[in-house]
Amino acid sequence: MKKGILSHYCCCGKTVYTRHTTFIDNNRLLAIAPFTAETANTIFCDGILVVVAPDFEKEAQPFLELLKTQCCENATASITDLIIENKIFQRHTATTGTPCAVYVIGHISHSTLRPIDIENISLRKV
Repeated sequence: MKKGILSHYCCCGKTVYTRHTTFIDNNRLLAIAPFTAETANTIFCDGILVVVAPDFEKEAQPFLELLKTQCCENATASITDLIIENKIFQRHTATTGTPCAVYVIGHISHSTLRPIDIENISLRKV
């Protein structure tokens, strides 16, 4: 069943999308398109979407720990830039037409794109 996931920011491959909808059908990435109107079967996730290959699941916790370290080491970089630079994220790139999984990273300030509290950054599968 085709569904959409809308968020303020979405990281997929080497790109950060702003106000886009991620469309998925049977766990395959169909497209990431600019939000134009509400559509059926679309949910909103408050946080940063991360679209990855399904095998990312086994490295989800190490990804989150590395992301926390990156945030501590670089106090000015946006979380989206740190995600795109994250080696674990880069190993699990999803592309259009391939199987994917979607995660949301929470506890991020939308005004600064920095963690509200680094230790409380969360990662959950959508």
